[in-house]
Amino acid sequence: MLVNHGDLGPWNTLHDGFHLTGVIDWDLARFGSPLDDLAQIALEAVPLKPSTVDRLAEGLNQTASISNVDTMWANPAFPHEKTPSIR
Repeated sequence: MLVNHGDLGPWNTLHDGFHLTGVIDWDLARFGSPLDDLAQIALEAVPLKPSTVDRLAEGLNQTASISNVDTMWANPAFPHEKTPSIR
């Protein structure tokens, strides 16, 4: 077992533009498998799905009415929370 960061994502990393120089915010650290942190960073850093902002912009491009935005969020293709969160 190793110490895992617990919230490893781009928002908790420091870099010089090219190389990782540090990892901050260790308040969720715990013992566990290194695969947990690897899965977390892959989920957050690798663009495997459109971002909330991209989905919202797509819905607004279809039509700029509030009813269509509500419909977009109710669509199963957009399974996230109604109010986008920004980290």
